[in-house]
Amino acid sequence: IGDHDANPIAFLYECMTDPIWGAGEPSSRFDLASWRAAAVQVKDEGLGVSLRLSSADTLDSIVASLLKYVDGTVYEDPATGLYTLVLIRDVGEPTLVLDKQVLSKAAVSRISWTELRNTVKVTYTDRSRNYETGAIQAQQSAALASVGNVADLESVDLPGFMSPEPAVFAATRLLRTVSYPLSKVSLEGTAAELSVL
Repeated sequence: IGDHDANPIAFLYECMTDPIWGAGEPSSRFDLASWRAAAVQVKDEGLGVSLRLSSADTLDSIVASLLKYVDGTVYEDPATGLYTLVLIRDVGEPTLVLDKQVLSKAAVSRISWTELRNTVKVTYTDRSRNYETGAIQAQQSAALASVGNVADLESVDLPGFMSPEPAVFAATRLLRTVSYPLSKVSLEGTAAELSVL
């Protein structure tokens, strides 16, 4: 991405498929369409990374780190058995289809403003300033005002970002996640019968 940075999705795929230093999973075990779509979106968002691996890094820690940069998740799809990659993005209102025959219990609760973070700080490596550590801060003014303008800080270290632009994108995205009083929904029932459209 750009002239110097790797696409984290391509990096992640290499970690999971490389037979020598990675997990050695065959490409047939991947939902390649989901991986390609994620790689294109991450490229469009400018979220390139430059990371150094060490022999002490475990595959699980590398995967978790890369997913943190792109705000994504990898799971084994129970229907296909394939590794599927999904980026966590605001795509509108999902429709949850529930059947009373398979749903035994439902509970909804809402987080209060006092449980939220109102400020996010992302640190990154600034290539243009001789690789010094830079920092970006984002604040949610309504959440801040609701608690008397006392900052409640969430800090995230993303040293693989080499410029402020992807750090701003990450800070803004994370702030939306931690500063909005979302509802928590708990469902009990037959998992195979619950679907999100």
